[in-house]
Amino acid sequence: MDHSARQYGIEVAPTTVKRSPRRTAKIMMSAGIGHFIEWFDFGLYGTLAAIIASNFFVSADPATALLKSFAVFGSGFLMRPLGGLFFGSMGDRLGRRKVLVTVIVIT
Repeated sequence: MDHSARQYGIEVAPTTVKRSPRRTAKIMMSAGIGHFIEWFDFGLYGTLAAIIASNFFVSADPATALLKSFAVFGSGFLMRPLGGLFFGSMGDRLGRRKVLVTVIVIT
């Protein structure tokens, strides 16, 4: 059974966009840099978790301090999608540039 948009009388605009190779390279480079910075933050925190645990979560048991450090790491990792949903919908309504500036100022 064919359930295409044309069957229901809906006209769909073509989704392919012609971009110059230079523009595509710029987009890919920007996305790559953003991805690197995003994961560098989590990688650095994960690598330094033992040092952070001993300095910020003082406890008689070092394993407990390390677990507390990883709990903070995990909560940040889990909150990221919720922030994306919240600020993503705001970006759709108010404009992405305004919301991006707001998020940068907040953090």
